[in-house]
Amino acid sequence: MHCQRKADVLQWDGADVLMWVYIWTCVDDDACGTDTVIAHIFVLCVVFDRFLMFGFTLRIAKCNFLVPELKHGGHIVGCRHVKPNPKKAEKTSSIPEPKTLKELRSFLQQAAWILRRYAPEYADASSTLSSAHRKPNDRRPFRKVWEELNLSKHFERMKKMCEKEMINVSFDPDCTDTQLCFDWSKVAIAGVLVQRGQIVRVWGRSCNDSESRHSPVKGENLAFHDVQLAMRAYLLSLKFFDAITDHRPLLGIDAKADIQDLDPMFTKWREGTEQFRPRRRLIHVVGSKNLSDFWSRLWPSKKLPDEGSSLIMVLLSEERGDFALTPEDDKELETISKNGLVLKGCGNYMSAYIKNQWRTYVPIRQRIPLIQSLHLPLHLGENKLRDKLSPYYFPKKKQLLKGCLRSCSCSRVKSDGNPRNESTESRLSRKVEAKAPHSEGCFQQEDACGKCLSHRHVQGTLRV
Repeated sequence: MHCQRKADVLQWDGADVLMWVYIWTCVDDDACGTDTVIAHIFVLCVVFDRFLMFGFTLRIAKCNFLVPELKHGGHIVGCRHVKPNPKKAEKTSSIPEPKTLKELRSFLQQAAWILRRYAPEYADASSTLSSAHRKPNDRRPFRKVWEELNLSKHFERMKKMCEKEMINVSFDPDCTDTQLCFDWSKVAIAGVLVQRGQIVRVWGRSCNDSESRHSPVKGENLAFHDVQLAMRAYLLSLKFFDAITDHRPLLGIDAKADIQDLDPMFTKWREGTEQFRPRRRLIHVVGSKNLSDFWSRLWPSKKLPDEGSSLIMVLLSEERGDFALTPEDDKELETISKNGLVLKGCGNYMSAYIKNQWRTYVPIRQRIPLIQSLHLPLHLGENKLRDKLSPYYFPKKKQLLKGCLRSCSCSRVKSDGNPRNESTESRLSRKVEAKAPHSEGCFQQEDACGKCLSHRHVQGTLRV
């Protein structure tokens, strides 16, 4: 998503600590929270300045300023707390027992949205319900498996979790009771940030094939490294925190002063986390008391999609009249309709029916800006741009797409907008060729196509 990529650049361009401590981003919605009004206004001024710098636009009608509590991203965000939306929790708790596997999956998705941020114990009941209908029970009747394994109690348990009042505290940089729990398993890596016994942040990722074959020592070191970097903005804002592990050998490795004898990979991970050493204390606990132990074993084996790959957002909208048609567009549409293409719409919006799909017709004036907004700032390739442009239609799309890519600074193809770097000798020899008379022995540059050997011969003669 174009807006999300720009937001990532905005947040990691030297202001990541400020952005991650005070701003909570959900797609294109940003929420800012502080303790005092003066600090709130200061952070807003900094954010607005960066919005102007990176070309963001705010809709004042959708903005709320200086409110004690607001709805954001499906959650209720207030002073020092984050909790689920009560209306969504009521709808989930009133769902009847599922009769098919599809209904069960729908319930688990709704419950996960409410519980995964606030109740780590939901993973136990959720895994029991989801794994009960896998092999060898995947082809058996749904209700028969449900009754044999007595899954109703786990279902009711999850519904009661949704009815509870669950609250996550917001991050407090002045808190002295902060714990970072982390764990590695052959399935995934998980980390939980806790302040005063309440969950602030949960992070995790699945392991690839190579990481799943790591030894326990190497795997725990990998988790120790990745979790700290994932929570970097939080940890650097703290004066002190405890890192909780259930792998005792990690204590000796972390306390070892001479790292030259360690494995090269251990040395690399150690160097990447040295910035946290002055404010960190590593503590060993039993695996059952480690909050992230259970989560690392139940994390999805399939890698989760990137946040910016699910949606396409372009700075074009029907409300502003960006798709309004001009006389030139009307002439083009007349030609298109004569060729048998089905069209629908009015003067402000037109769609074409292509390959069993209605696609938005892009006016002539908006085609190049549309391609450029999708191409930048990551300079996407031609194949990815074609996928991004699939919801839109305009004639000669491939030719215009290739032309825009050639004119970009990332292109390696020679064009007027992006000339190749030539040496001084090449430019001088080209001028000499253009001034040479047209005869049998030498010829002008425009006649040299397909005559490379003769071209080189004449060029060498003229230099002498």
